[in-house]
Amino acid sequence: MLNGRPLFFKEEEFMKHTLFKGLPRAVGALCLSAGLLLALPIPAGAYGGTMTSISAGANHTVAVRADGSLWAWGSNEQGQLGNGKGGVAYDFDGGPGIETHPVKIMDGVASVSAGAYYTMAVKTDGTLWAWGENSCGQLGNGGSGGRPDTFDRGVDRLSPVKIMEDVVSVSAGVSHTVAVKSDGSLWAWGENGDGQLGTGKKGAGSEAERAVFHPAVDENRPVKVMDGVAGRKSSKCNT
Repeated sequence: MLNGRPLFFKEEEFMKHTLFKGLPRAVGALCLSAGLLLALPIPAGAYGGTMTSISAGANHTVAVRADGSLWAWGSNEQGQLGNGKGGVAYDFDGGPGIETHPVKIMDGVASVSAGAYYTMAVKTDGTLWAWGENSCGQLGNGGSGGRPDTFDRGVDRLSPVKIMEDVVSVSAGVSHTVAVKSDGSLWAWGENGDGQLGTGKKGAGSEAERAVFHPAVDENRPVKVMDGVAGRKSSKCNT
């Protein structure tokens, strides 16, 4: 229960959803939705034979099916689902602030990684896409700023935006991102208060002060960190 509301879906309601339609039933499994651990009856093989990539953020979840379709659910307060909605506070009765069922975001996706309140996806053509919170430049599109706990329409993104090409792997942290390109080069961007980008810089001050963009330390576009990281045939950033 949460604020007096049940956290369990009825089996027939869950099983008829498009994401699992036509797959056999199973006794039950655990699934993350809106950052909460829910007991849900899901079809057998949904994560083994059907899902090829899944990642959970602070309060949202994203998954890639074997057909390359990307699905998302949970909080959409800062546009982290990527469905063009969001930007408002939680609404457990429905609306743009939260999605309690998986919604289809895009096709042609190879892998996905969820940051705290944003998402990164690599498509099968090697292009990297990002959406959601961008207070510290973690999307890598050149934007940054605003408050980390409030949607900023001028900075955050409700829909996927293209970041770079020739990417084979990506991993999203709380507010920084790293990616490996097909030539074996490693790139990083976003918040760098603790030197997590590997650029030789680091910030100072309290955690709250580090939660906003500092141009002298943070990076809002991809910066090359090193070469010689495994490339197309064997690379994988752990997510």
